[in-house]
Amino acid sequence: MSGVRYLQQFDRRQLFRFFVDGRFHQKYRGWVGYEENESGSTQAMLRGFEYMLDNFDLTGGVTLVHLMGLHRACMFNVITKNPKTQAGEIRFLNAGFVLSKSVTTRASLEDLFRIRGNDNSPMFNTSEFARSASELDIDTLLSAIEGGKRVNYRPWYPKDKPDLTQALAKETNAKAFYYAKHFVQLKLIARLEEVISTFNRDIKLAKEDDEKLLLFSDFARKMDLLHPFADGNCRAIACLLLNHLLMFHGFPPAILYNPNLDVELTAAQFVDEIKTGIENTMKLITDPRAELYGFSVDELNQESTLEFADFSKDFGSKLDNYAEIYATSEHLTEWTGGTWHNKDLPVHFTGAGSHTTVRQGNLYFAVISEWIKGKKDVAAELKRAEDRGARAIILDREEYITNCTVPVLQVDNVDDQMRTIAVQSRQGVDCKAVLLTGTVGKTGGKFILHHILTDQVPAHATLNSTNTRVPTLRSLLNLRPQDKAEIIEVAVGASPSAGVYRGTAVNPDICLFTDIAPNHMNIHGSVETLIAAKSAVVEGLRQGGLCIINRDAELYAGLREAILERRPDALILTFGRHEEAYARLISASYDPANFRWDVQARIAGENYHYTVPLFQEHAPAQSVGLLLTVREMGFNMPQAMASYAKPLDTFESMGRIFKVASSTRSFIFYDQSPRGAIQGFRSAFADLKRFNFTGRKVFLLGGSSTKVDDEFTKTQHNEIAELVNASGVDRLYTTGNFAYHIHDGLSDASVFVKHSDDLDELEKWLDDELQDGDFLFIMGDASLYLGRLGKKMLKKGTCSRLA
Repeated sequence: MSGVRYLQQFDRRQLFRFFVDGRFHQKYRGWVGYEENESGSTQAMLRGFEYMLDNFDLTGGVTLVHLMGLHRACMFNVITKNPKTQAGEIRFLNAGFVLSKSVTTRASLEDLFRIRGNDNSPMFNTSEFARSASELDIDTLLSAIEGGKRVNYRPWYPKDKPDLTQALAKETNAKAFYYAKHFVQLKLIARLEEVISTFNRDIKLAKEDDEKLLLFSDFARKMDLLHPFADGNCRAIACLLLNHLLMFHGFPPAILYNPNLDVELTAAQFVDEIKTGIENTMKLITDPRAELYGFSVDELNQESTLEFADFSKDFGSKLDNYAEIYATSEHLTEWTGGTWHNKDLPVHFTGAGSHTTVRQGNLYFAVISEWIKGKKDVAAELKRAEDRGARAIILDREEYITNCTVPVLQVDNVDDQMRTIAVQSRQGVDCKAVLLTGTVGKTGGKFILHHILTDQVPAHATLNSTNTRVPTLRSLLNLRPQDKAEIIEVAVGASPSAGVYRGTAVNPDICLFTDIAPNHMNIHGSVETLIAAKSAVVEGLRQGGLCIINRDAELYAGLREAILERRPDALILTFGRHEEAYARLISASYDPANFRWDVQARIAGENYHYTVPLFQEHAPAQSVGLLLTVREMGFNMPQAMASYAKPLDTFESMGRIFKVASSTRSFIFYDQSPRGAIQGFRSAFADLKRFNFTGRKVFLLGGSSTKVDDEFTKTQHNEIAELVNASGVDRLYTTGNFAYHIHDGLSDASVFVKHSDDLDELEKWLDDELQDGDFLFIMGDASLYLGRLGKKMLKKGTCSRLA
């Protein structure tokens, strides 16, 4: 994995140490004097680090364009003392700097002469030494420097010619100036490209850390000696490019005492400076308040701390959002035994994807067998993955490797190796893992747990409602090295084998059963089969792990028995309203003005009082289970309750309330369109009783069971009819199979308007129906895709979220 993780752990108040010389930390009062010296420098250097993160992938090698981009970022809007500086532009005028008497040695001069030995251009601007390397004597030069003579080094530049000098001095005409300017720049670019090409070749062959560090040092030295820019070379090369190379190859960035020494020491000597710089970084990660180069962060005053925080907020945001998964290209080789193609350098991944899920920087699993079965064009699918940013592809069909331009890992079976890599990632990160399963509440519980925990630790969750085999593995594949918590929802289908497969992959510390009740009975067939499938996930529970069960669940007793049958060693804790619950909801008072609950609970023998910023009926009881989970994970309860009280951007399946306003009407929309289990219907209709909205109630309902017209379906639809009867509905529309059971159970048949299974037709009917001040409610089984209709209704005017 890359070294960005070290930067993410570093004290943000001290990021200036990576670009302010260590020798000046005390003199400059941190960064303040640096900014005073050349205004705009601090913000510009932080923009340089932003640019580095935005262009972090160096798999294809370093490019001059990248270096120019770094320079452009770190010199933009800097009030420089060199008026000839243009951010990002290759220099075209002669340059120079004095070699330091205190640092220059015979070894460093020999190294310098080695680098300049074949260019036949003057090495120095000082007239006494204004000759090529082959024409100079090292001992004479060293004696002069040691004797106090100021010897001005001349980076490569064409030999002086009167016409060139005159043109660049703008003493002739514009055409001559630009011809001369571009002539010099192209000559210098050719030399820069040669150095870059050599480095890119050599770094591919380097295996050991010391070998890589020597190449970094030599490369930085050669680039700085060529002096690509009129000013800001040290900033762009030693502070940005060098640290970029270090982090890309897995090293921490370096805090250098004097980054300018890369031109005055030998490459080998500068390696020691880099190693010391890395040690400095690790020292401050371990103890941010430690003194380094005579300066401690405690010496920063509040004003400069706040000002630097403002400068660095954009970079800090990028740093927070920068993600790399735990699995590296080296890991993949080790875990799968596969063979890489098109790969010379390490590859770092921002995430992992498969099927239609692929984003910039992803490791992509090519499901070629599925594509062939579905009669898809394999070459086109691979190209689509690359076009969408796949950084590397894993495939199991050798004949398609030539279709790829990115690195390819060839394995024996993609499906098997996806699981292998997922399992190894989970074990490698070794964070606390919570597996949520149940009839309802998985997605909402996952969102809330993630919301609570991210204020305390890096926590990972896939923030959508996908929960089958591939999404389960993908969640594990996307674990980051720094993650301290994995929150993953798992659906199990009809077979216990699916629960075992997914549970053993996740290997959770806690299995949280949100609610267990009859649902999808066309799949499960019986309550016993449903319980067997749900309980199967505990096969993967870690030794010493525990199960947390909803004590109020309809099938609690059977689930508890099934868990203990599979895992007699499992500790079981309970939550809910039940008086025996280990985490018990004592009371919940609803605040209709703010759509939230005031909750009192007793959790593990302790009394708690907190706010739940959700309006749903089930939210208070759910909260005690989630807070119990936080406690058993070992995290801070008071902080978790404070985080719980913060506004939560709920997922669509949790239910949301909107106001939709146009020039002709305004209506309230309670959107429960993506879900429709019977437990959800009960909760949603309880919500309706607490709402204070006036106006006609217009409902569109689909059933909770739409596959088989059996006694189970009839019973559930009859219950929905009873809920409708008690709701005070004015206008009822229905959709989906077997809705006639609802119609038959209506106590007032006149409220029923129409039934359709056509979403477009339903949209038109509702659009025609709704009047100013109406209240719209949509809910139904996920198989009816009412969520699509819900999104269309939100576009009927200006939409504002109420809760």
